[in-house]
Amino acid sequence: ALTRAIEEPADEIEKLRNYVRTKVEIFRSNLPVIRLYLAESSGASFNLKAGLDCEIRQRCYIFLERLAAIFTVGIKKQRFKNIASPYLLAMALGSVIDAVLLLWLDAPERHPFPEDPDTILDIFFKGLIEP
Repeated sequence: ALTRAIEEPADEIEKLRNYVRTKVEIFRSNLPVIRLYLAESSGASFNLKAGLDCEIRQRCYIFLERLAAIFTVGIKKQRFKNIASPYLLAMALGSVIDAVLLLWLDAPERHPFPEDPDTILDIFFKGLIEP
């Protein structure tokens, strides 16, 4: 589902928007299993990728390469600034989403998950420093 989400639209930002939306949908639709997994592991602070077996971890890395390719194209088209390697940007975006999802899982009333994927993309793209 994640691969399909980033391959469908032509625009780089729309691909990332679909990625955020799809990742959230997958998380929410598998919430009981995720809660059980986290309860049986080290809890919400657990690194989701660290507990995965080798084959699943390899699939995560392959997907990150595909996600990084979106940043590569966006940098070449000058839609994105070349501030870090595309792979690092892909990892950072995934980590922001994971952090927000785990925060929401831990305290949904206090930390509601933003319904609009642009909220996460704005955190990622716009940054905190005023120009």
